[in-house]
Amino acid sequence: MNKPNYQQQSALIELKQAYNNGCASALVGAGFSLNVSNKYYLTWNGLLSDLIWSIDRTTLEEAYLNYKNQAANIILNIEEFGKKYVEDRINEIGALEVASKYVHRCNNMHEAIDSYIEKHIPYAEINDEGNVLLSIEGKIIADLHSNCLKLHDLLLSCNRFKSFFTTNYDNLLDLAVSHSMRDFVIVKEGSQFSKIGNRGKIIKIHGSLRAQNEIYGFDSCNKHHYIITAEDYSSYDKSHPAFSSVLRSEMLQGVFCLIGFSGTDPNFRNCIDWLKQIMGAKDKTETKFYLIDMSTAQTPDYLNLFYENNYIKCIKLQDKAVQEQLGLFDNKLRDSLFEKADNERLVQFRQKDSFSSFELLSALFKYIGNEQIDASEIKEVEFSGTGDSSVVFQTPFYENGFSQLEKISIDYNYDTTE
Repeated sequence: MNKPNYQQQSALIELKQAYNNGCASALVGAGFSLNVSNKYYLTWNGLLSDLIWSIDRTTLEEAYLNYKNQAANIILNIEEFGKKYVEDRINEIGALEVASKYVHRCNNMHEAIDSYIEKHIPYAEINDEGNVLLSIEGKIIADLHSNCLKLHDLLLSCNRFKSFFTTNYDNLLDLAVSHSMRDFVIVKEGSQFSKIGNRGKIIKIHGSLRAQNEIYGFDSCNKHHYIITAEDYSSYDKSHPAFSSVLRSEMLQGVFCLIGFSGTDPNFRNCIDWLKQIMGAKDKTETKFYLIDMSTAQTPDYLNLFYENNYIKCIKLQDKAVQEQLGLFDNKLRDSLFEKADNERLVQFRQKDSFSSFELLSALFKYIGNEQIDASEIKEVEFSGTGDSSVVFQTPFYENGFSQLEKISIDYNYDTTE
């Protein structure tokens, strides 16, 4: 079992205090959408994969032939090799430069990559039965139960966040608003800021997926519909001054809880660059970002140094001290589990990640929103057909009057970020 990190527990407490004081905003990235469907929603690497195949197909195929000729044993097929090639290519030149290169190859028409995005990210709607329909270019590709929006609903229930910013193009947060009947304004145009008042707001800072026949253009700019290329980022302040001003203002006045990002995400890094321009050489011990990390891997030293140098504290939800702070383990429950160390399966269970990303994020949002998990809701059950022990807990979710209790099963392997 990994040693608990009480500095991360302390960071979680700081975040909650900032939230309680009305000084925190949420910034939501692509990884969060994977909680709805990790098949149809994509990380940055997933989104850019087909694009890189299109740009570098000849080079990629030649590289694979060289790999086959040099390898003693063929370990990877072309698809597996291609996935690694995509990752290496993005790491080499950067995701934003990949997008820029694609636009340049398409006669510098930004519409090319905007169309590409709309062919790879589904538009979500709720049908008369309450299910979530995903479609691409008007064709339905999936029919999902409304339960898929539970984490989005639960996030939006944290109503003391000053704002919900998102770099995501998808309309899942928008849909969760209509699903939960909450009073939020979906901000897609800079002109909307002067009309919001004190209502909750979801701010789509990089554009929002178009419905069928919706007019092209982000924030009254008909040069692009989505912010994705290096040029889009570098010209953002000039092209979208209202969005930039609001984001910068909330950076200076409060803190951000980052959900669905990795520490190397280009959107995340861009926000850091903005902040550094604003704050200059000020005291870097002041925390501005609390990065919610879902990974089980140990953070490399260089990344820890990057966080320290850029106003960031990382909160790893897989850390036992953090889980204890979230209320997932109280002393009574922990003791009752550890007393059974003679149970081989339980020993293995203690050494694994006990909770899935879904469960951890549910606990996080309840903790931040002042809903503590009752230890009595966590109880020992048996795996079907094995007689071995595991743990599940029951949590109330927003459905049918927000009163239904559902049992959440454990998934050790599901992870929402890269």
